[in-house]
Amino acid sequence: MKYLSIILILVFVGSLIGQNQEFKLDFKLRFENQKIYCDVIPTENYEVATLQFGIHHNSEFVEFDTLTSDIILDVGRKIFNEICPRNVRIVWINKSLENVKLQKNVPFLTLEYRELFPTDHFICLMPSAHPSCTTMVREVLYDINNTIKYYSIPDACIEYRIKDGIIIVASEEQKNEINFNLVYNGSEQALRILGSVNEMLPIKLMVFDLLGHTIFDRMISNVNDPISIPQIKSGLYTYILQNNTMQQHSGVIPIFCNK
Repeated sequence: MKYLSIILILVFVGSLIGQNQEFKLDFKLRFENQKIYCDVIPTENYEVATLQFGIHHNSEFVEFDTLTSDIILDVGRKIFNEICPRNVRIVWINKSLENVKLQKNVPFLTLEYRELFPTDHFICLMPSAHPSCTTMVREVLYDINNTIKYYSIPDACIEYRIKDGIIIVASEEQKNEINFNLVYNGSEQALRILGSVNEMLPIKLMVFDLLGHTIFDRMISNVNDPISIPQIKSGLYTYILQNNTMQQHSGVIPIFCNK
């Protein structure tokens, strides 16, 4: 509890006086002995004194095991496979409150888990919000000349499937075969389709929550119009865009709405 209190104080102070910079992460996956190892990798060199974020898996049939690190010692985790399935919340604070150096492209955390029914999956950072089963504040604090600075952590996801014991990551080349994408416009509280799509109209858009429930399934004839989904709430969603030649583009979209 002592260290949690320190974190909360530092978060408050850092939010007030720290310059908002981004702490960008990437995921690299390995498949060994019927388990998946997710290496969490910084995309730049960073110095950190505290960090917290969550990791989400889209399948109901996943079992999280260990979280290890040779760089940030005594990292804490809350893994509730029964109470909060599919989610891991991670909290770390250096007891000396001194910075630890993280090197670009060198893993500093490894999450071990197994999928009971391997198929097409994705693993993402949990949406940043007050800690719950499905959300976790995403932030990093560090010290420069006794001044606390603050990093925000942007979204990170990796889509993959397992075939013949090999992890196959959805490549950017495959994604770019279809030249359009789905984004959420927070000011409009609506979705928009971006890209060179006029020659492909109409486009079918399907949106699903993380339990697989259909939130939206409709043909779109005018991509210049915002797409409002009244029942949608903040969280992670999957989507499929299908053009008139039956090509599909699927992805994950985080949504933060004022509801």
